[in-house]
Amino acid sequence: MSEQAVCPQNVVVSQLIKAETKVAVEPTICSGVPKVYCLESRIKPSRDCDGKQGPFPFTVGDSARHSGKCSFILTQLLCFEVPIEFGIDVDIEKGAVRCSRPCIGPCPQTPCPSSILDEDEP
Repeated sequence: MSEQAVCPQNVVVSQLIKAETKVAVEPTICSGVPKVYCLESRIKPSRDCDGKQGPFPFTVGDSARHSGKCSFILTQLLCFEVPIEFGIDVDIEKGAVRCSRPCIGPCPQTPCPSSILDEDEP
């Protein structure tokens, strides 16, 4: 006849473990060299350049020979690009782990008043 050990069924073992470390987080933002693109450009003369009709009554070289004022409308469609790099610098110090004694039974719903979670660092 052999003896058999009788083991209780549905045994739960629990243990409280406190792990902690100091984490420092610093965001980083770097911008690159901006670029400007001219997508469209138009020059339109006003309706009247001191009574003279036409797209341009005189050229820039001729401007000294004319007395008068001519206005025009300059329209540009520009695209401005700025490359931006977002990042984060993380420093993690060496941590510490503290364990309680294991016990038979489930984990408590809330830590006991004298649990290892309340103890100060050694």
